[in-house]
Amino acid sequence: MISANELSRLMHMALVDKTAEPAFLRALLDATVYAHAPRIGHNGHLRLIQFVRPDNGLTVLPFFSDEAQARTAAGTTAAVVVLTGRQLFELTRGATLMLNPNSASCTLYPEEVAAL
Repeated sequence: MISANELSRLMHMALVDKTAEPAFLRALLDATVYAHAPRIGHNGHLRLIQFVRPDNGLTVLPFFSDEAQARTAAGTTAAVVVLTGRQLFELTRGATLMLNPNSASCTLYPEEVAAL
């Protein structure tokens, strides 16, 4: 399993050098990631929280490479769900995902996720 620090390092490399993207994306598939789910009203089904970005109106599903960052962002309004990147991608097909939205973020569009 890849550490959150190593995943962050790979993401930063990919953001400045497009040739580093494949290594980052491969690592992301097997990394532990954290997403937000409603605390109530799930009726036994996994539901994940999305938000609309104020800068461009795009609806994204936030997820995090670091548990502490996910818990801080969740506050008392959301539960934190632990998955692998691969599981998250399979469960959210068609969604636009945003890794670490409160720091140096990376947006993954449905076409990119499908290609993985």
